[in-house]
Amino acid sequence: MPPAAQWIQDATLDANMRRLVAALNAFPGTRTIGSCGGHDNPTPDQWPAGRWYVKFEVARGDDGWFALEFLAWLVNNDYRRAGHQVILLPTAAPPYLNEPGRCLHWALEGDDGEDADALAAWIDELRGTSFVSPEAARGAAPVPPKPVPPKPVAPHARRPALAGSASARPAEQGIPPPPAPTARVPAGSSPRANAPR
Repeated sequence: MPPAAQWIQDATLDANMRRLVAALNAFPGTRTIGSCGGHDNPTPDQWPAGRWYVKFEVARGDDGWFALEFLAWLVNNDYRRAGHQVILLPTAAPPYLNEPGRCLHWALEGDDGEDADALAAWIDELRGTSFVSPEAARGAAPVPPKPVPPKPVAPHARRPALAGSASARPAEQGIPPPPAPTARVPAGSSPRANAPR
């Protein structure tokens, strides 16, 4: 992947996205491919003021996987649980219309006036103190991260818990467990072979 400097000096980036784009591109194995900082009078391809996103791709291999794992924890667990309105999500164009196996990307989204620069500063800080590279993982123990200072949020402004979070477990919501797996058919036989005719 090209050096991060090539991607962050683009004059077409919204000013409030430059630091976050740089923070994401600083990870080996990540490359931003789109962003929008929100606009007062958005065009159809822009987001409204108070909302923003950065879309990026992850290299296949250890560098990309370690970076994605770290960002997923940092954003969806640490930063979000502190009351920030940000989320990291997978996104893809229809593979059957594009290049199957090459359409998966990641989007980091902020809402409710979240400060992208504050998130960028947090990413930069924790990348320096808590990110474990593939090389370090082969021989060193990770440094425990320090917690994010909570952002004051009015109780009515809280959003529902994310699927998979501790407060959204299916058993606690009355959702029944998935059905048991069906019996396996021995190799070389067909389930229709023994069906009544």
